[in-house]
Amino acid sequence: QLRTDTRSGTYVIVGFGKDQKKEAAEELKESKEPKERKPPKPRWRSRPRKQKPVAPSPPAEPPDIPVVPETEPIV
Repeated sequence: QLRTDTRSGTYVIVGFGKDQKKEAAEELKESKEPKERKPPKPRWRSRPRKQKPVAPSPPAEPPDIPVVPETEPIV
């Protein structure tokens, strides 16, 4: 079967060379059925860390140990 090529204006045999490949590609496109789209699975998320309970810290009391200056120098 002859057909005129739109680019060159010459006669082209249908099913010969590049035309054959193009038609085969078009047939493949038509034969493919649209696949069902599945909803995406939820991504894995890391657990948020638990906040440590903020307890009021007791006021810093001075230690009851008396500070004694050293009488002998350490050599």
